[in-house]
Amino acid sequence: MSSKKFKRPSSARRHIRLETFTPFVSGSRLASVQNLLRDGDTNPQQPDAILCITGIDSRYNDGTNELIHYLLFGFFEVRKQELERSGYEEETIDDLIILIRHNEVDIYCNPINYHYLLPYVSHWRNVRFHCMTDDEYEDEEAAENFKVTSFVAMVEGLQKIGIPYCHSGLEIGEFDKMLLEKWPIIQAYALEDYGGGGFFTLKYETVDMGRQLQELYSLMDPVAMEMMLTNELTLFERQWSTAVTMIDVEMASTPQRLMEEKISEPLKSFYRHGRIGTSLEDKNEQRQGPFVLFGSNTKKTMLTQLKNGDKVSQSDLHNTGINGHAKHMICHGVSPKGPLCCTRTYFFTDMTDSHSGEMLMQVYAAMVDSVLEAVNVYSSTLSLHKARAAAVDMLCDQCSLLSNPTLTKYIQRKTLPVEEGSRSLMLKSASLYLYDIPSCLHSAKVLGSLAFSEMFQDSVIEVSREDGTQRYDSSVLFVTSSVPRFKAWAVRKTSQEAPVAKTEMQSLTGYGKQLMSGEIVHFSTERHIYSPALEADLYVFEQAIVIWTQQLGKVILDKSNIKGLRFYDANSFRVISVLMVDIKLSAKTSLPTFLQSREATVYVTFIPKSKAFKLMYQEVLPAWKDSDTELPTVEKSQELPKAFIPQYTQQQNKLTAEGLPVSPYHKAKGLFSNLDQFMSHFAVSSVSSSQVEESVLPTLLNKVTEVIPSPETSGVIEVNTKQFSGIVVTILSGIPGSHKDNLCNTLLRVSKHISWTVLKQPLNASRCIVPREFQRTLTSLWTSYRRKRVSDPSTPKPKVLLVTPGFLSAMEVAIAIVNHPDPDVRKHTRIGAVTVCIDPLNSFIHHKLNFPHLLNQCAQGWVNNILFTSSTSIQDSNLAEIQGVLRSVNSDVAFFLAEKGEIVRSGDIDAVLSENLFIESSKVRARNLLTPGWTEGVYSLKRPGFSMNSVVLNFTQPLERTPFINRLRGLRNEERQFPFCGSIFFVEGQVYFSDSEQQMDVQYCTTSNFLSVTKSLDQSGLVANGDGINHSQSTIMFTGFELKEEILKDWIRSCAKQKPKKKDPLTRKDLTKDAIKKIHADHHLDDLPAGWFYNGTQYVSFDGEKQDQHPSLDEFIEGYIKQKNQEIEEFNKEAELSARQFVDLFS
Repeated sequence: MSSKKFKRPSSARRHIRLETFTPFVSGSRLASVQNLLRDGDTNPQQPDAILCITGIDSRYNDGTNELIHYLLFGFFEVRKQELERSGYEEETIDDLIILIRHNEVDIYCNPINYHYLLPYVSHWRNVRFHCMTDDEYEDEEAAENFKVTSFVAMVEGLQKIGIPYCHSGLEIGEFDKMLLEKWPIIQAYALEDYGGGGFFTLKYETVDMGRQLQELYSLMDPVAMEMMLTNELTLFERQWSTAVTMIDVEMASTPQRLMEEKISEPLKSFYRHGRIGTSLEDKNEQRQGPFVLFGSNTKKTMLTQLKNGDKVSQSDLHNTGINGHAKHMICHGVSPKGPLCCTRTYFFTDMTDSHSGEMLMQVYAAMVDSVLEAVNVYSSTLSLHKARAAAVDMLCDQCSLLSNPTLTKYIQRKTLPVEEGSRSLMLKSASLYLYDIPSCLHSAKVLGSLAFSEMFQDSVIEVSREDGTQRYDSSVLFVTSSVPRFKAWAVRKTSQEAPVAKTEMQSLTGYGKQLMSGEIVHFSTERHIYSPALEADLYVFEQAIVIWTQQLGKVILDKSNIKGLRFYDANSFRVISVLMVDIKLSAKTSLPTFLQSREATVYVTFIPKSKAFKLMYQEVLPAWKDSDTELPTVEKSQELPKAFIPQYTQQQNKLTAEGLPVSPYHKAKGLFSNLDQFMSHFAVSSVSSSQVEESVLPTLLNKVTEVIPSPETSGVIEVNTKQFSGIVVTILSGIPGSHKDNLCNTLLRVSKHISWTVLKQPLNASRCIVPREFQRTLTSLWTSYRRKRVSDPSTPKPKVLLVTPGFLSAMEVAIAIVNHPDPDVRKHTRIGAVTVCIDPLNSFIHHKLNFPHLLNQCAQGWVNNILFTSSTSIQDSNLAEIQGVLRSVNSDVAFFLAEKGEIVRSGDIDAVLSENLFIESSKVRARNLLTPGWTEGVYSLKRPGFSMNSVVLNFTQPLERTPFINRLRGLRNEERQFPFCGSIFFVEGQVYFSDSEQQMDVQYCTTSNFLSVTKSLDQSGLVANGDGINHSQSTIMFTGFELKEEILKDWIRSCAKQKPKKKDPLTRKDLTKDAIKKIHADHHLDDLPAGWFYNGTQYVSFDGEKQDQHPSLDEFIEGYIKQKNQEIEEFNKEAELSARQFVDLFS
């Protein structure tokens, strides 16, 4: 803690480098952790809270770091470079304690990391910050004391505390709680100076939550998906690509030396090195490691041995086939730490036998289609049985087309490890194996097995229709789809034999003039096996199209097999153009197996600005049009076939990602055709499993800008303003002392042309007006409005101005509307706009601890405007601080300034009185994702344990103005430390003073020291008796923490006229020295007794005695006492008479 000025990071969310981060995902992760805790009678065996301590205070425990990594989205890793550049010590940055209860969160941090943490945690419901101010933090000793006292206060009242001790790389064993006593902060807890009450592990029962938390870490959400795509998948693909490149090199030089062990080395090294640093040994490892197997080595027995962890002998390409080289290989890759894995089957073709391996390729293509179809069926039904049936049916159908129906009996069906009919956020793998496929040419011999597996993440939303039925809306992302599903290499029998060299393509004759010479393009069919598309060199002649690849040689397309040519360019030179070559059905079998498809179309794509792209427009298309070619005429296509659109979109995304300096996540978009669409869907499904109304779903998925409600849904989500004819509710919210009442009065004054129904909570009300009184008012207004509309259709719609009582939020008002017992009223009532009043001087209780509910009221989606009612100067530091906090809580709320609620700008008034802001699509989406299921009553409105209570006192006697005001001002000096038991923070009421007959409105805020005493416009406090109105009733409401009525009554009594008390008779002992001196001074010149005289300084007797006091002083004192006792006797008589007439304030 140096004296240098702290560097402040911006709290704007742009500094959170995860592009899919939202408060909704963050809140969902927190809720998942809170679901592990005890909530009253639920989960009685679970702990009351989870304690997470980072840094040196937990001796850098890996388990706590893992939980922090989960809750803060890898904050310490993702922003490591930024933190290092900040110049702060590591111990300062990771000085953090988080205590999570089922309904609230306490966070201790310092004023340095506070600003870094705000964007990650400020939107958590019921979050509290224990953080010193910058100046206070300069004192190191005070800072350490504050940390320990905060920690002691945070855990107070708990019984069972969970500790995330064990981490995912550690074998779960018996938890030794005494290890916690070695943590510095735990040791400090036992010190007497902090009042902890002894050793931490003796006072609290502690349990390890590592195992339960690890299950949460494996669940996927948009941020977890982004991190996997940009980190884990990138590394996985790189190693896979290395293995494929190695095959390319070996096949081009020495194919006879191609070994399984050599090809699998990149995948195995990646896996092996990635496991270093973990405690999981291979002998305890249950996951199947990476492997590569050729031909006959892919038999079921060999695959089973690998699965069981046994080693198998390694072979080469040329001794694993039937009478020659292997026709295929199975390649299985595994990510070392994550769940990522996939399996592919690649092929080796014989250049002298065009039918070699043809059947295997066709079956493998059918397997790919079957797996992907099964995944789509599963995501739309959540049924394993239907998904498995779909895979089997498709595979059988396609195998039957191969004139080899016996293949169907080799289908291996295995249930996926997910629960039937239940959604899961786990990353899943779908795999299909065909074991021990027999050779068609050599009876009793086995070619080997085929395998294909794909990692996928499904996103499933349960949608409720208007008729009460349910359906599933789903989206699927095939995570490993960027790993090539198909690869094939031509195998040379001798070193002299080689595929057609690229240079030989220049001398092809019989096809006319050459129009394009070996430019790079991509080609594929519409089948799933060709994802991503294959790269090739394209040669175009007047009479033919030739596709050449290094691995497979040339494919000639000419008049003998081309049925038609179509060209698509979307009328733009900035997008990928596509040449679609339709193949004659009669000639389809003459093509290589990998180009055969049901639609019989080969797609060749051209990247904008590439040489092939330019030549296509400048040379090829004009030549084909003008020359006497035998090829079909090229037709301009306005759209692409539906089956090819995903491949085209993926290529276009990749082009976009490569053309701009974009983030890793945007680069990942180039690997998929539907990443944006999936992420939008997954952002909804991952936050909750609750049902979604069908009318709201398009808005949640960002597909529309307006929401059209169903007849049965609440009007709070309706958007069509012109057609809406019902009750519009304007909500003014804020904590006590925020000047929301004054804002209400201002709005009424500036909108006199509007007939308002104003709802406020009376001070002496026995219960909150929401929901019952509010619902009754809505019923009455709607009934009256509907009746008036019959006679006068122009009757203006009713408008309600609701000032929320106490700490009530707009969410509770909205819930009262959707739960209205009358469906007709519910349908015709909506919220227009929500405005929250914030007083910057009345926002923090102590240090950086906000008032309860203040941040909740400003949650995204639940508020449209925030009105700051003090410190409205542009350079005000208090205003800047609270604005920074609230902007991190809600990034799309409007900020206005209006001193004490006196709003004057017309634009601000229009926003506050808007009838549409609350139902904007962005707000509808935000509140449904931040508080999922709130319209269905599924969302649990968790209230914090750290809450204020209000005590209302009624009395009929006037107060003394000066003592009352002095006692109010003195409340600032009576504040206590957290948790502030007995502290008063707000005082509001209508009272009478003894010096006036006018009822007065009184408001006082302790933190802002704001005091208002004004004449009341409401004279309802006057009470009548038989002689008319001759005395009044006063009401005062105190708001604070754990306030007690009797203590407050004594507080008020001290501000009223006190009951007179009798005085005790005066005695000589009661006189002080000063009183005696005064008596002597009053009588020192009185007549002296005989024999005494006064010489000017002393009293002298005739016998020579001298003294400083008058000789008759005792007589003077007795006379004084007698006189005073007579006065006391008279006073006591009057006091006794007054006491008989005295009335206690609360009698």
